[in-house]
Amino acid sequence: MTTTLGDARAIACTDAFATVRPARRRPLHQSIALAVRRLVHEASATWSYLRRRPRFPAGALSYDQYWCARDPVTVGRRFELLAALVGERSSVLDVGCGEGMFLEYVAHTRRARGVGVDISSAAVERVRLRGIEAEVADVGRGELPAGRFDHVVCAEMLEHIAEPELVLRAAAARAVKSVLVTLPNTGWYADRLRLLFGRFPVQWLHHPAEHLRFFTLADFRDFARDLGFRIRSLHAATGLPVLMDWFPGWFAQQVVYELEVTTTPPSASDGAQ
Repeated sequence: MTTTLGDARAIACTDAFATVRPARRRPLHQSIALAVRRLVHEASATWSYLRRRPRFPAGALSYDQYWCARDPVTVGRRFELLAALVGERSSVLDVGCGEGMFLEYVAHTRRARGVGVDISSAAVERVRLRGIEAEVADVGRGELPAGRFDHVVCAEMLEHIAEPELVLRAAAARAVKSVLVTLPNTGWYADRLRLLFGRFPVQWLHHPAEHLRFFTLADFRDFARDLGFRIRSLHAATGLPVLMDWFPGWFAQQVVYELEVTTTPPSASDGAQ
């Protein structure tokens, strides 16, 4: 089999976190200096974002082309927050797993047993190159692998689905302990400012059809409740330093939700077969 550039990048990332070391506590003056640098960087990034004028490609969206074109996913605070919510040696189903970086991360850090599912055959091929079980399915229609898993993860994928209700109901039917969700927060202050100045938020990378649904924190609370979930915890993954932890509705760009199933979803009988 010929190894493509995408395959090579997937293989190269495999050992990126083979050894995970606990973060050391920084001296106060270093923490302050780091916070200032992050604030300056955030201000510059926000200004660039407010001025951004996206291009609108003529062709249709293809997730195979998407995963071949985009840069590899990197380990960051989102992975760390999600992994902290995954129990040691747990079973994990990653819905919309992409190239499988998160499944590999929790296998190393939590010794979790992972299964991935994605609509893109190109993405699933990369997952399998990592030695992780994965399958191609139309997750947007709630087509998930049969069985039960300690945790079902829907990271940065519900916004790509026309009917995320179907996905979450199928996830609830398969989750034993929790459903973990990450979403961009459309109530983030920079998105509010873009709307104030007459432009819609830009949350997509290559094609405007990537994102079909949009949520603020308040919207997602209502959405989850109506589907029979309780938000056990939420954490800001990215956004304006310090303030994103205190006021995530305004200053968190990306949010991690830990969901607990409180009622049996209507489609649960279709789930764990």
